[in-house]
Amino acid sequence: MARRTRTLSRLTLAPAAALAALIGFAAAPAQAATWSSSDQWGTYDVTVPSSGAYNTSYDIWDSDYDYDYDYEVMLWVNHNGAVGPLGTSQGTLSLGGHTWTVYKGDNGSNQVFSFLRTSDSASGTVDVLPILKWIKDTKGWWGNETIGDVQFGYEITSSAGGLDFRTNAFAVSAS
Repeated sequence: MARRTRTLSRLTLAPAAALAALIGFAAAPAQAATWSSSDQWGTYDVTVPSSGAYNTSYDIWDSDYDYDYDYEVMLWVNHNGAVGPLGTSQGTLSLGGHTWTVYKGDNGSNQVFSFLRTSDSASGTVDVLPILKWIKDTKGWWGNETIGDVQFGYEITSSAGGLDFRTNAFAVSAS
């Protein structure tokens, strides 16, 4: 079965599995849609502990058919403890309804663009399109990429036993 995708010159979302949590459960595949209007968003509602070291984030990957991704975009909606992004700070800006500190780095396999909210949030909505356009059009950090995988969940780097990380709701939508 051939995989259908559209290029990021108009910003698109290819069919891909959207994981409800990096640790946890999987959701139905995201539908192919052209990301050309303002209706591209992610909503989230989580309950996280006040201790431990972790981040809660959307993780957006380009689409390479050999799964050797070139780019990763992380939208950290909250974080706690001794955990930090890859790379160096590129400054602070407001995009997609939030104020972020942006980091650009490399993990040895792909470029990583991390957007860390300047204040933690347990629930909300992120308009993803302005963030992707800023990476492509304003900074020129990537070209005509296709969005392949979108994940949401927790990266836990240390945690005492018995801590709860709960995803009450999440969604990714493109129209």
